[in-house]
Amino acid sequence: MNALRSLRLLMLAVLALVPAVQAAQAAQAAQATATAQVVPTFAMEVRIDPASRLLQGEGTWTVPPGVALELTLDRRFRLESIIVDGRPRPLPPDGTAAAGTARHRVSIAATPTRSQSWQFRWRGELAPLDGGIDHRGVIGALPPMASIRGSYLPAGSAWYPEADVPATFRIQVTVPAGQHAVVPGRLLSESTEGKETRAAFDTPLPTEGLTLMAGPYRIDERMLALPGGRKVRLRTWFTEALQPLAQDYLAAAAGYIERYDREIGNYAFDGFSIVSSPLPTGFGLPGATYIGEAVLRLPFMRGQSLAHEVLHNWWGNGVRVDWRRGNWSEGLTTLMADHALRMAQSPEAGRQMRWGWLRDFAAVAPGTDTPLDRFTARTHGAASAVGYGKSAMLFHMVRAEIGEAAFNEALRDLWRSHAGQAAGWRDLQAAFEKRAGRPLAGLIAPMLSGTGAPMLVPQSIRHDATRGGLVVTFAEPVPYSYALPVAAWHGERAEPALLPVRRGERSAVLPLQDGRVPDALQVDPDFAAWRRLGPGESPPLLRDAMLAPDIRVLVASDGDDSWRLAAGELATRMLEAQRPPTARIADLDAAAPLLVIGRHEDIERLVRRDPRLARPAALARMPDATLWATRAANGAPRVLVSVEDTAALIDLHRRAPHYGAQGHVGFRNGRAIASGIGNIETPKVPVTP
Repeated sequence: MNALRSLRLLMLAVLALVPAVQAAQAAQAAQATATAQVVPTFAMEVRIDPASRLLQGEGTWTVPPGVALELTLDRRFRLESIIVDGRPRPLPPDGTAAAGTARHRVSIAATPTRSQSWQFRWRGELAPLDGGIDHRGVIGALPPMASIRGSYLPAGSAWYPEADVPATFRIQVTVPAGQHAVVPGRLLSESTEGKETRAAFDTPLPTEGLTLMAGPYRIDERMLALPGGRKVRLRTWFTEALQPLAQDYLAAAAGYIERYDREIGNYAFDGFSIVSSPLPTGFGLPGATYIGEAVLRLPFMRGQSLAHEVLHNWWGNGVRVDWRRGNWSEGLTTLMADHALRMAQSPEAGRQMRWGWLRDFAAVAPGTDTPLDRFTARTHGAASAVGYGKSAMLFHMVRAEIGEAAFNEALRDLWRSHAGQAAGWRDLQAAFEKRAGRPLAGLIAPMLSGTGAPMLVPQSIRHDATRGGLVVTFAEPVPYSYALPVAAWHGERAEPALLPVRRGERSAVLPLQDGRVPDALQVDPDFAAWRRLGPGESPPLLRDAMLAPDIRVLVASDGDDSWRLAAGELATRMLEAQRPPTARIADLDAAAPLLVIGRHEDIERLVRRDPRLARPAALARMPDATLWATRAANGAPRVLVSVEDTAALIDLHRRAPHYGAQGHVGFRNGRAIASGIGNIETPKVPVTP
């Protein structure tokens, strides 16, 4: 398997963007029929025993004329037979495994005038479920795993003879009674007979790989009626402990599907499944989402993150990502789901989310980000800040530039033209430009290909009567063309305006419509543009230290083995750096970022030594566990973790990693009772007469 194919399959495992769209309109259905005639199909039957982790499979690849395939199968499985057009074929020698891939390879050459039938039988032992894997581990290339707690066979892991081109699938899965299996796609049948449960699925349109999930699920279901007589089967596949949440999740999913069906276009699947996972996952699948059991219990999952996963059925799974040109789907989904829900709460909540995108990027070490058109998946914090935050901000800027109506119509156009197909950034740009009626390359191109972010705090602002306005000069050329929002201050009153900056220029003129010269300007006070934050705009966040590659860990309290192990485990789960070095008290004055863990009394002793470490007033009541971010005198980030006892420290293991975007958070009885960030002040720059 070549490097590009390996990377693409890894991305499938990361995001599980496995497109299997069922066309909802007649034109899409016709397109699906036509497409199925020119792509290979794989019909298979798979039997899985989670207790023994044994998988047995057999299936037939039907290869159309003129199509060549390169098949790979993980070497944990043994190929038992290959039959080509009814005739046995010798099994490939062991040497056909590509170096370093640990996979069998079978090459199928194209035949110009006839179809081919390749039948395979294989069996082998799946990997044991890794119960200790953390949130970082699941975004790597996971092997196919099985356990009675749950089985996960991700696309890209070659748990069946996997092709290097999109294909359509039909699969029947047999598992022991008490277990249920689900594959993203259309549910064809399900039954339990004796000691076995069977289910069959298909994918009406081509997909690049197939994911299979199984577990001791209790299935809840409701039917959603959409306009035009369309029916959508909504299901939860939850463990017994989670089943009380099922109806709330079904209701939330129904609301999101109705919303995006109305805003974008017809929902393209006949169902949507929410599948619980024993892993700390959060994957969007076509017509499904696979979410960690612990995450499903968190309130933000149903109220915000579920919307993100539902929307992936339009962006990412409906209109697929053209991986060669970068992954645009995460940014668009973040804007239309997460940001839209925040804006529904209040404009200030939306402003804080946009500020968070900029603040996340500020925590990325200079020079370590990559261009947006090279982002594929969230493999680390820097990639997340680009692929989610920068991408979402670009879409936000495009919407502000062309207007909300044109933006929404462009996305509806994209859905109508590309549902069931792949799209790249150029396709999105073309859709926006068509509705805008003008080129947008001055905004979009530099955002896609550039790195870093401009500093947009003006060096000077002077009134120039001959030019009819204020000449605003920046320290460096602006990298994109954009109508930059500003606030013109007249005494205590601010008036909104737009400053037309142009790519490659350091200066821009703000027209004065009524001739009144303001006292000062704030540039981008609502954080509506991609830029570096200025003075006063960057209060410390937990993420500053969590993402720092050179962070050290100071355990400020003595304790027994359980205390030391709990502190070490918390550092492992919170920090992106692997095996950070141990720090000493003297390192509180050093320039390196620092994570400090201790009991309340020991943390208070450090605060008396250095008042800059003091907890925020919101945490003054000292709950069971508190985390807050601050900075040393030299500006180095500090995160302090103050707990009542070892039990409170252990309780933070699964909670703390989710609060990186906060400046502080306090927990009592396992619940967050206080969280927030410091004051955010965009600088006012005086106007020179």
